[in-house]
Amino acid sequence: MSRKKYNISVKHGDRIVEILFTGTSTPFSSVKKALLEVREYIKTGYRVKVKGYMYKESKVLQAFIFALDLVGMENVIIFENKSRYSKSKRKTLKRKAISLRKSGMTVKQISQELHVPLKTVYRWVKEENINIR
Repeated sequence: MSRKKYNISVKHGDRIVEILFTGTSTPFSSVKKALLEVREYIKTGYRVKVKGYMYKESKVLQAFIFALDLVGMENVIIFENKSRYSKSKRKTLKRKAISLRKSGMTVKQISQELHVPLKTVYRWVKEENINIR
């Protein structure tokens, strides 16, 4: 049995359904499954906000958004990327964080300097096997 990797909340007063994906990436197959789960709301005029870590340049996502536009539903389903930075910006920040750590800065200092969550800096440093102490 596979566990759902998203949460659905309905705001009846605003006529909005929010789908929040909990994983570090959001495959379109999961988006499809979640949208099928809320299709009755869509039929009754609710808007759907899909939030997750999504690759906006994905051909599948672009095709889906284009199809929505063709049928006049481009404002019914809205995709919101939870990622603060683009992939290239994250790579740049990660390289800088690793460089700063190697030069002797603490993880907390790096977090403050780069305005990146402490947990993220710890993960980056750990991935590079740099001594955290």
